[in-house]
Amino acid sequence: MELIKVKGVLQILGYSVQPGEETSAAHPALMAAKQLAREAGGDAPAPASPVPTYLDDIMQYSGNELLAEILANQERIKNDISQWQKDKERIAERRNNWSELQELLPMCRDMVFYADISTEQQAILTNRSLLAEPNPITPLISRAITELRQAIVHHQTQYQEEYDKCSLELEADEQWQKIQSGEQKDILIAENIATMPPLKLGKNTEVLDSLSNCSLSQWQDRMASLVSKFERARAEAVRRLQPKVQVVYAKRKVINTEVELHPWIAETEKRNREKLAEDPVSVN
Repeated sequence: MELIKVKGVLQILGYSVQPGEETSAAHPALMAAKQLAREAGGDAPAPASPVPTYLDDIMQYSGNELLAEILANQERIKNDISQWQKDKERIAERRNNWSELQELLPMCRDMVFYADISTEQQAILTNRSLLAEPNPITPLISRAITELRQAIVHHQTQYQEEYDKCSLELEADEQWQKIQSGEQKDILIAENIATMPPLKLGKNTEVLDSLSNCSLSQWQDRMASLVSKFERARAEAVRRLQPKVQVVYAKRKVINTEVELHPWIAETEKRNREKLAEDPVSVN
């Protein structure tokens, strides 16, 4: 009866043995238990790994004395194995959460809530509370995703407004109106402004993908790029109508007074006159 109980313990440790093999399997089985204990903890923010010194004590024995020690500690071994296995699985799951939070934090660096989330993240690390209940990480992920999603939507709304404005201006341009609709479509496709790209932010991964494609700090550059693309589209329409025409871009400048206005007009006129002496000019 005792050997059956010993075999039961060994089986829990992953060792199914035939009669007479109990002694030879005991040490490897106990070594496997120690390995499982190590995996039931780890580096922060996980808790420290359990140190089951009683297993080392048992392993000092051999033969029937070894089997007797396993039998005497069977309940403790079974309970520990069960708990270590659960902790190992929970650590794997929580480390996925932790990795997601680590990926999100740099994306939140310039946002007002960053300090709060960063402080809580550091507390989880310091206190090694990866396995705390309730899960301390998922609320931080949810908050970060929500705030980032709202920020993306805000930038996308501004981008949409600029897109609509540029599109209306292009459609109203007399040179643009002179080319066929098929040519217009080709030009817009070439500049990647034929349609607004869809915004998918329902899943956490979609929010991360959106930020990977365009971070929050890059939206202003993207907006400026949009204006340039529409300007190039108009210039291409003019080029197709008049192959020799030269596109001249007026210097962008904030003008506050008439004193600042006059030199800007003079400089712009001079540049256009110089180009006009060569071929027709289209001013953007």
